[in-house]
Amino acid sequence: MAFRIVTVPFDNDRGVFPDNELNTFLLDKKVRSYRVEFFIHAGRPYWSVFIEYEEIEDRSVEKLTQALDERQKLSFERLKEWRKKEVWFVVDLTHFASK
Repeated sequence: MAFRIVTVPFDNDRGVFPDNELNTFLLDKKVRSYRVEFFIHAGRPYWSVFIEYEEIEDRSVEKLTQALDERQKLSFERLKEWRKKEVWFVVDLTHFASK
């Protein structure tokens, strides 16, 4: 298991603690545990976050299609195009459900 400590200083100009670095880091992680601490150093407020995490396997379409051979990639692309054309067939039937 890996860990990371992220310290986020308060942005006086915007009046927020910017969370973009933390959010970007967590995109492909599964958080096992975390601990958050607030502190002030030299008159400036900070949040410090200790994160224990595991990497998440990349399951993006781009990554998964890399393993396909040319014939499979062609079939996959044709299926995607077919699904785009046939999307009108999907209907919301929730109003027919019995209550």
